[in-house]
Amino acid sequence: MTRPDHGICFAGDGTEDLFLSLVPRAKSMPRCDPRGDACIEVDGQLAYVEVKRASHATGAKQVRAIKFIPLVVWTESRGDRPWAVLSAVEVTKLILRRHRGLHTELPLECSLIPPKSIGRRFWHPGADLQDAVIEAVRESRRYPTLATEMARLLTEIRSLRDGHASAVLRAMRSDDPAFQYQLALGEEPC
Repeated sequence: MTRPDHGICFAGDGTEDLFLSLVPRAKSMPRCDPRGDACIEVDGQLAYVEVKRASHATGAKQVRAIKFIPLVVWTESRGDRPWAVLSAVEVTKLILRRHRGLHTELPLECSLIPPKSIGRRFWHPGADLQDAVIEAVRESRRYPTLATEMARLLTEIRSLRDGHASAVLRAMRSDDPAFQYQLALGEEPC
């Protein structure tokens, strides 16, 4: 069943539902929740997971390594091992190689991951998905310094965004005193 309140442009609905059916310990998150698409309790602590659908032609879009959460990618054409599960560390390693992100200069902020760039050891059948997700969460937690740095970088990017938006607005008003526009700083669009 497709949830009408979940997924970017509702494209991931079926994938997220399939993930939830194969990972009974996972729970869905509200639409546009910046923490992730699903959450799962691992070793007594809640962890967030991003779930993406990918094809060999388009890859997994809008992957945000900066969130530092595990990534689960479903690629239907992969036969009996359609699920890739990457810890936050592995996502960071894949994206760090890039010089530019998806519609941004910062690859850690938003990138595309083609399925062919994901190593064979990360692909799993549905029956192994829950165990793979739990291990990806545990591996991510073994890098607290990296997690702290990613959180610092995200805070810095948001501060830059707000500062530059204010500066551009001041410049617009300086050039055109009739210009009327209100910034919604700090709000996260869906």
